[in-house]
Amino acid sequence: MSALTGGNSADAQRVWIAVATLVVAVVGLRRRADWPYLVYTLVVVLVPLSMGPPVYKSLLRYLLAAFPVAFVLARWARRPGLDGWLTAALALLQGALFAVWLTYWTHLII
Repeated sequence: MSALTGGNSADAQRVWIAVATLVVAVVGLRRRADWPYLVYTLVVVLVPLSMGPPVYKSLLRYLLAAFPVAFVLARWARRPGLDGWLTAALALLQGALFAVWLTYWTHLII
C-alpha cells in the first residue's frame, strides 16, 4: 500500500495502472459467464502486486497478460456514444506512451 501513497513515484504510477486494470476487469467482467476471465485477471494482476516493490519495475509487462481487459474495452466500444471517448482516450494514452518511449522509456517500462 505504500507504493500508492509514497516512495518512488514511478512505482506509484505503475501500481495505480494495475489498480485501474483491476477496476476495469471487475466492472466489465461481473456477469456470471465472465467469472473465469475475472478470476484469471485477478490472479494475473494481484500476484505481482503482492510481491512488493522489487517486482513493480516489471508490473506493466505483467499486466499485458491480463487480456480479458481488452475484451471489456472492446465490448464497451460497441456503444456508439462511448466509442468516440475510448478512441480519444486511447489515442492520448498512445501519444503519451510514445513520448515516454522517446525520452525516458527504460526507467518507466523496465
